[in-house]
Amino acid sequence: MVSSVAPIKAKKLRYYADANFKRRVLPPPTLADGQYADAPPARADDWSGLAIPAVPAPLVAETPEHAKRLDELAAKKGVSKSSIGAAALASWLSPDAADQREAAIAKRLDRLSRQAERMERDQNIQIETLALFIRYFLTVSTPVPEAHQDAARAQGKARFEQPGTHGRRAGARVMSAVPSFTAVSLDRRILMLRTAMGPLIAAALEDPDVVEIMLNPDRTLWIDRLSSGRAPMGVELSEADGERIIRLVAAHVGAEVHRGQPLLTAELPETGERFEGILPPAAPGPAVATK
Repeated sequence: MVSSVAPIKAKKLRYYADANFKRRVLPPPTLADGQYADAPPARADDWSGLAIPAVPAPLVAETPEHAKRLDELAAKKGVSKSSIGAAALASWLSPDAADQREAAIAKRLDRLSRQAERMERDQNIQIETLALFIRYFLTVSTPVPEAHQDAARAQGKARFEQPGTHGRRAGARVMSAVPSFTAVSLDRRILMLRTAMGPLIAAALEDPDVVEIMLNPDRTLWIDRLSSGRAPMGVELSEADGERIIRLVAAHVGAEVHRGQPLLTAELPETGERFEGILPPAAPGPAVATK
């Protein structure tokens, strides 16, 4: 016995120190037909010697969405799902798959660049042609004397307003041919729309000198006149009022406007006025332009 060592441990130490320890180790029992030699005979319903059946796991864990898309693609192409998976795997494992995608994208970008260059060239040709025509016109035209410049400006303004005048006259002739109840209904719709926009905007739209009315995102109301130009009206509308105007006009013309689709561009069918509205988050606040 080794001093200061427990008897059982001392015995183990003697076994491990023995050089012939391996010879005294019993050999493992031999197997016969998948069983130990001393095992009882197998029964007819004994499954212990058979391997446990295992279901092979799929290579790719399919989500319901991916499985649905794979079924649709297989039905559309008329091929099996396994062939689609094999093609996708081959494309993924291909060493030059990334290079092929990059080459295809570069080819498309080159085509777009060539188209943009042609458009830019055509635009430059148009600008140069217009500049040459204006230069030629100014060269061959005699300058207007100072005494006749005011009359020339008035004539130019009249020519500028002539299409609008003809359009209003044509509209008046059409309205005169429409039955009276339709005209009354139209006037009622115009009045309702003006009332929905508020008294300030309604009064400004009735003025023939007004070209445009604007509500900025900072809630200030501006007006553009032919005689005096653009100037603030000194009035602020709340954010709720601006949003209400945009939504009422959208409902009037049958359009949809909300924070997911914040832009509204419409032509009022009764008056022919152009209306543009912007809601947040496209702008810090509701913005309106009527002209």
